[in-house]
Amino acid sequence: MASENIIGPPYRGRWWMLILIFLGFVELTLNWFNVVDTLGFFGEKFDIGIAQFGLIVGIFLAGYGIFHLPTGFLASKFGFKTIFVIGIFLESLSSFLTAISPNYITLLIFRFIAGMGGSFVVGLGFAYGSAWFKDAEISLANGINGGAGFAIGAALSIFLGVPLVSTYGSEGWLFITGTIGILIGIVILIFLKNPPNAERLLGGKISKNDLKEVFLEKNLWVLGISIIGAYGAYFTTSELVSTYASTIGFSPTMAALPSTLLLLMGIPGSFVGGYLADHYKKPKLVYSTFLLITALSFFFLVVYRDISIWIVSIVVGFGLIAGFAPFSAYPGMMKDISKHNLATAVGLLLTLAALGGFFVPTIFGIISAINYSNGWIFLGIVSLVFSIAIIKIKDPYGGKKKILKGNEIT
Repeated sequence: MASENIIGPPYRGRWWMLILIFLGFVELTLNWFNVVDTLGFFGEKFDIGIAQFGLIVGIFLAGYGIFHLPTGFLASKFGFKTIFVIGIFLESLSSFLTAISPNYITLLIFRFIAGMGGSFVVGLGFAYGSAWFKDAEISLANGINGGAGFAIGAALSIFLGVPLVSTYGSEGWLFITGTIGILIGIVILIFLKNPPNAERLLGGKISKNDLKEVFLEKNLWVLGISIIGAYGAYFTTSELVSTYASTIGFSPTMAALPSTLLLLMGIPGSFVGGYLADHYKKPKLVYSTFLLITALSFFFLVVYRDISIWIVSIVVGFGLIAGFAPFSAYPGMMKDISKHNLATAVGLLLTLAALGGFFVPTIFGIISAINYSNGWIFLGIVSLVFSIAIIKIKDPYGGKKKILKGNEIT
């Protein structure tokens, strides 16, 4: 067994590194959800509607999903930090390009590029979290990144977008988020370090054994398939529930609140899901429970729309992220996945998940253009269908690991 898979004492300084990785996730969603409050502007500018809005959401997730595996390969070849920082700069610069899009097609191209940069950020963010916390608090650490960091960046993007778009215009708002992202990238470039005894995180040759270690791991494939529906449904809801709220009479300011609430609920969700998975060593149970709760909650939006919109925002925001904490940490829990292959393993998981991230919002937009209620029913059904794969997921703690005590391996 590779020496980097031997369990030893938790790394000192890991929480400081987590803060920097956390900032990367804030940048990720700040420059992801910044288009939500500009959809009305682009709708008038390019004469587009809800179906095209769904494609704007989906095209980002297409770039985001397509590049998850290349992210892993690039990180293994050129180093984790290099690709992480490039992703932050690329996504942030794409916000500038989105602001000056001359037509709808170029807008889609720039959002696709932003998704590519976002793929670098999230893939390396989870891989770094797993590498630094591989032997302690791994679900909690990745939960904080993928839940709290993700939620704070997205909530700030959506909620602050309303007054700042009014003050500086949609183009000005996109320039503001892009600038913040560049500054975060500079801080990470200066201060982020790799964990001790992990020289391969600096880059190197990708071997056939590395590829076999990831792509022949059946649990990764099943895990990724199980979240396809709920993953796409979550992003569809988080980005388009505000548009839906406007159609049922919410004011512009009030319409932004359901999306903001949904995203902020990911903060407690990340801590709860991460703690439960780490403390009880039951990541499969925690993941599957919250995934099913999330899937079932979408059906509430077809009844008492103005009330259930708040209930669904709370349940979906909390539940998906609570389940996503152990989901994103799974590769780091697996005894046969080496640290330098974590980015590729995470990339495989997120590639499968992102399939839903593209087709779910796109289909939702088409269905909702005819009837919004049927759109929400579709989200519930697609989430439940893919979650059936949960029954085939194996507990990562099922095997025995070698434990380092002093200078002896037991």
